[in-house]
Amino acid sequence: MEHQSGCLVCGAELLYRQSAENMACLLCGKEFESTAACANGHFICDACHGLGALDWIESRCRTSDSRDPIALAVELMAHPGVKMHGPEHHFLFPAAMAAAYANTIGRPEEKSGWLNLIRQRSQIVPGGFCGFQGACGAGIGMGIFMSVVTGSSTLGGPRC
Repeated sequence: MEHQSGCLVCGAELLYRQSAENMACLLCGKEFESTAACANGHFICDACHGLGALDWIESRCRTSDSRDPIALAVELMAHPGVKMHGPEHHFLFPAAMAAAYANTIGRPEEKSGWLNLIRQRSQIVPGGFCGFQGACGAGIGMGIFMSVVTGSSTLGGPRC
């Protein structure tokens, strides 16, 4: 849930210190000096605070060196813009899979192109697809991942 006031993660009161402290952003992991964090210790840097969910997913997947798509997906879902039942999952899961796959096979330079195609293709899967079509949009996204990384098209199978 995105909170309208207080901490974007948990809604707790924001605490302001007299002097800045080094804090790691909960979303990107980078360290910043800041005077503000929530009562539960959450800190989100200004850059991540301003990113929309899809931009955050793409940015984090481009820079991640994770080989674990599940851990990466869980990290991505921590962004307050990622809603529990939102269409951003249609991009989130195949993006996490593509990033982890590229890192695992030693081809991280492929991520940028793959993520561009996956984002483009997943955005045409409408919100509510799961409930109205009987097929999870994130599952459809995984099919998009496979077609992108294998070079498949309607005219031919995988080009591995």
